[in-house]
Amino acid sequence: MKALDKKDLEPERIKLENSITLYKRLAWVAIGVACLSILFLIGINFFVASDYLTLNETGTYIGGVAGALFGLAGVFLVYIAFLGQRLQMLFQQQELRDNRKELKLNRKELKGQKKEMARLNQLNISTLNNQYFFKLLETFRTGVEELIYLINSNGGTSSLSGFEKIHDLLVSRVMPEGYEGGDEKLNVRSPLIEEIKREFIFLKLDYRSLEKFNQLLKVILEFIEKNDLDKYNVIIEASMTFHEKSISFFFLVFDQEFNRKYLSKIGFLKSVDKDSLINAEIYKMLYPQG
Repeated sequence: MKALDKKDLEPERIKLENSITLYKRLAWVAIGVACLSILFLIGINFFVASDYLTLNETGTYIGGVAGALFGLAGVFLVYIAFLGQRLQMLFQQQELRDNRKELKLNRKELKGQKKEMARLNQLNISTLNNQYFFKLLETFRTGVEELIYLINSNGGTSSLSGFEKIHDLLVSRVMPEGYEGGDEKLNVRSPLIEEIKREFIFLKLDYRSLEKFNQLLKVILEFIEKNDLDKYNVIIEASMTFHEKSISFFFLVFDQEFNRKYLSKIGFLKSVDKDSLINAEIYKMLYPQG
């Protein structure tokens, strides 16, 4: 049977069912007429005249009339069986189409569920990243407050407070006035850091507190780099004072383990006035174009 479009299945089914009904009726009519002809012959022989037809004539009548009618009924029944097979195949075709449609809908539904799960998963990751970022930022600010308290408590007789003291220390004692340096000189970190440590000892401060501040800032920056949260750098900057930004700029530039290119990419601390930094030349290491 040729393949039918979906819209043609219903008319074809109705047509087959009507044909089967018609041929069933014709078969029953043929069988009925054949039976009546036999009964008619029997009635004549028994009730009219027993010798009306001879035995040979009776056989000829039954074989010629009733047999033909029974044969016609048989043809109708065979054709009905054929039509029944076609109808069954039509039902199977419809079932296959329904199954195909259901599978298509299930596939579409599964695809939608997959997208939704991916969206929810991404949302969960984004939510967790947000929560972890602000937790890191809170830890960073707590470390800053602890360092400020430590500096103010043991910072000698200076009238400056908090990170201003560290900034003043770096400007006046560590970075010589008129210092000029390209990458080659500025990358020599050890002598400068050792000088800073000596000055911290002189001011009765623990240099490890400053290292903790720098380490916490690096952790946050590495986290936003790893998780593609570049836009969060403005939040970090907004939480920092000018002196904190200046000191951070200094230490991040001199940190050989940190990715300077990433800092340049996200524009971290780019808005800082380079002339107000510990040394203006340091600014060019991240932003050569100014």
